[in-house]
Amino acid sequence: MSLQNVKSFSMVGLWTFACLALLACHKTSFVKRTSSDPNKQARLDWNYKTTVAAYQNSTFRNYKWNGPAIRALEEFACFRANVLETNEPGAEIISTNATAAVDAGCNDPMIRYLFVRFSMDQTNSAQAFTIAFCQAARDIQNTTYPPVRKFYSAARALDQIIYTYGTNTANRPVWREMTPLLAHSVEPALSDKTMPAREAYEIANEALYLMSGDTNQYHQAFQCVEKLMLQN
Repeated sequence: MSLQNVKSFSMVGLWTFACLALLACHKTSFVKRTSSDPNKQARLDWNYKTTVAAYQNSTFRNYKWNGPAIRALEEFACFRANVLETNEPGAEIISTNATAAVDAGCNDPMIRYLFVRFSMDQTNSAQAFTIAFCQAARDIQNTTYPPVRKFYSAARALDQIIYTYGTNTANRPVWREMTPLLAHSVEPALSDKTMPAREAYEIANEALYLMSGDTNQYHQAFQCVEKLMLQN
């Protein structure tokens, strides 16, 4: 074999490997996962319903970005349900596809939220992340996404505000803007009778943690959560 042929063969091999690696991150095909654990399966089905199905029934669909947007949401549903395969780079797959959707012009608030959470350049300042998470929380409010997605958008925004401003958090106008978004989504989220028990526990725990810095807010949150958990 000539040197030229060896070089051509090597280049083809490298190109093939690069394409396969890229396809792995973009996940061009998706077979809905199943789990032998009924609790994980219930979480997967519910997360799929509140992400992928919600997107498919929204007004944000567009052929230009449907592919990567749906793939990002599918992977996020698996991520939330803890059904990723061994060594599956779930966060990277979500990041790659959320970025592709946004680059294609996607303005879906849930995809923007995933972009901020998984794709936004980590060299950005804490303040920049606060601005981005808060905007994502605002944008999702007046959509048809289920209350649980609005809850977590607000929760991640509040979490970032705490990280950014520390003990001065309660004095920030943005904190006072975001806390009602969280409060308004807790009750409708926990009122979902189809919600798996583990999901309900995580929402209740998150809400109480975020309100723990203010005695009055914590007391109100506890009463709300306790009432809803007992009803379910």
